[in-house]
Amino acid sequence: GINNTDISKAMFLLGQLNTKDLKTARLELLRKLAPQIKNTEVDPEGRVDFHIHSIYSDGFWSPAQIVLYAIANGMKAIALTDHDTLSGVGEALSALDILKSGLTIYPAAELSVNMRGVKIKDVKSIRSLHVLAYLPPMNFKEYINWEIKVKREEFWAYLRVSNPDMHAYTVNLNNLRVFRKA
Repeated sequence: GINNTDISKAMFLLGQLNTKDLKTARLELLRKLAPQIKNTEVDPEGRVDFHIHSIYSDGFWSPAQIVLYAIANGMKAIALTDHDTLSGVGEALSALDILKSGLTIYPAAELSVNMRGVKIKDVKSIRSLHVLAYLPPMNFKEYINWEIKVKREEFWAYLRVSNPDMHAYTVNLNNLRVFRKA
């Protein structure tokens, strides 16, 4: 199993490099610490968290720390859902490759959508809305290939809309103003 002392040490050390521009240093440190960290098998009944923010938006941990924490706690799957960016996904998938775990990572983003002028039945007024958008799970190489082949504007093709109130309604995607049309 995973030694809690090793995890705590790794989380602390990674935390000392907790700015966006130190991604390479974090991953290099993780490579050095990886032999000390014995991964557990992913529990098929393990927990999932599909709404996690990192330092690339308003979170406190780097993507590498998030992956390490998820593995240490036997999680089955996570989604990194930073606000309006996929910038942390490459680091998360790199950390997963380094730690050699069966954890599943869904590349994702929480998109801020300008709703001014959009009419939604039974809703009086709404200025903006957050939409959780998920890609299928993939490894680092698959993600890089996706990023090269697919323009960010086409990200809408992969949308799954999440409504926090769980009320079903239809939004005309032509009115959403996050990415310009391809």
